[in-house]
Amino acid sequence: EAIGQMMENNETIVKLGFDCDDAHWRNLIDRALVRNNDSLRRRQQSPSAKELPPAEERTLGHLLLQVPPAWPAAEMVKDGI
Repeated sequence: EAIGQMMENNETIVKLGFDCDDAHWRNLIDRALVRNNDSLRRRQQSPSAKELPPAEERTLGHLLLQVPPAWPAAEMVKDGI
């Protein structure tokens, strides 16, 4: 029971070497371990917004096309050159 109550509040334990005979507490502990493992996987997988460099706005200097465009450039750029 004490381990089950601890796991309800703990969000960092991802592995537990403990055998529980009571089905209720075993279920609660298992759900907490799955929750903690999912949380750890998400933290390792994607960087947070704090870790990413700030976005910069830049002007396009030139553009090299691999194939000719289907439409004339004047139709693609409505603002004019």
